[in-house]
Amino acid sequence: MSGTVSSRSTLNAHGAAIATQLLLQYVGFADTPLRREYVLLAKLGEETRQYTVCIDQTAFTLRKALRQDGPDICYQKLRRELASALVVTRSIAVTDGDLAGYREAHSPKGRF
Repeated sequence: MSGTVSSRSTLNAHGAAIATQLLLQYVGFADTPLRREYVLLAKLGEETRQYTVCIDQTAFTLRKALRQDGPDICYQKLRRELASALVVTRSIAVTDGDLAGYREAHSPKGRF
């Protein structure tokens, strides 16, 4: 899974503005006893940063999230965090609120 998050302008060596796109790429996951850790790369121009976005194992056992949705849940979480420019750490936890929002956005809509 990879996708474009946003465009940003940066200055080249001559001071001219150039547009660069932020790309997110899902790399894989690792299970620990308490959480599943998803690894994503954020690429902006020549710079690449690695982020770990975590979901508690209890979220899966309590059916707050499905394992097959984990990569997308984490991708969406990191996308929101980077767009808000509030990311100060490279390890981010998915909250119950994030999971509820994801379920609501991805639940089937009733027919009228």
